[in-house]
Amino acid sequence: MNTLLSITRLKALAAVLCLTGTATAQSSVLDNYIDSAFAHNIVLQQKNISLERAGTALDIAKGWFLPTVSFQMGYQTAGGGRDINLPLGDLLNGAYATLNQLTGSNNFPQLNNERINFLPHNFYDAKIRTTMPVYNPDIRFNKQIAEQQIVLSEYDIDIYKRQLVQNIKIAYFNYLSALKAVTIYNTALDLANEGKRVNQSLLDNGKGLPAYVLRSTAEIEQVNAQVNNAIQQAENAKLYFNFLLNRDQTSGIDTTYDPKQIMNAVGGMLNEQPVSANREELKALQQAVNINETVWKMNRQVY
Repeated sequence: MNTLLSITRLKALAAVLCLTGTATAQSSVLDNYIDSAFAHNIVLQQKNISLERAGTALDIAKGWFLPTVSFQMGYQTAGGGRDINLPLGDLLNGAYATLNQLTGSNNFPQLNNERINFLPHNFYDAKIRTTMPVYNPDIRFNKQIAEQQIVLSEYDIDIYKRQLVQNIKIAYFNYLSALKAVTIYNTALDLANEGKRVNQSLLDNGKGLPAYVLRSTAEIEQVNAQVNNAIQQAENAKLYFNFLLNRDQTSGIDTTYDPKQIMNAVGGMLNEQPVSANREELKALQQAVNINETVWKMNRQVY
């Protein structure tokens, strides 16, 4: 009587159990992990910073519509340099004296000759300048582009969130599948060891063949390799899952799940009709087209 282990049947059984297990993760557990990823994922944080920059750019673009007030003040002083002689007294004092005699007054004072330096000495210059755009189409176009950039950044965040959720779910289910595979292969290993024990007992009692024992040993080694491979896959899935959540790689993963809850949720999703027009990728492409059209209009009005 042979009790040889059929590896092919074990693989088929593992596939069925993995498919059952991967579809049964409890939604509340996944929702908590997804919320944690939204709060701590580095790439998502960078995209949020880009959105904040776009908002700041919009505030700056709006500010160009408002008047600008500036206060400017300058002071200069210097010594030495070239001088110029202005003989004001020699030129005007004679005429002023005659005018005073004719008018009988001293309305025309006597002037001194002046020596003027070209460099300023104790020169103050203070002014307040107010400017306001009366007609500048570029301001309107820049504001429109800034608004469109914000919408594009929001779509970019939504696209990444959708991809992040997909990657988290796949990584989570891959981890559950790997754990289930480890359990299955460990069970298969126990059966293989039992099969070898029976075959060895039959051989010892003269009712078996050495080939059966050798084959059982080979199957044990094969299952051992599969167990190690499944353990490594589980560890890789765990590392990738924790990487997506931006947390310590040794953090544990909650593997509790409710089959009925998930199957009901999946059934509802399958009954929904997908609407391609609502895809963020298509909206982002259309928004990029709108931005290019706005830039083209702004450049065209120059000509």
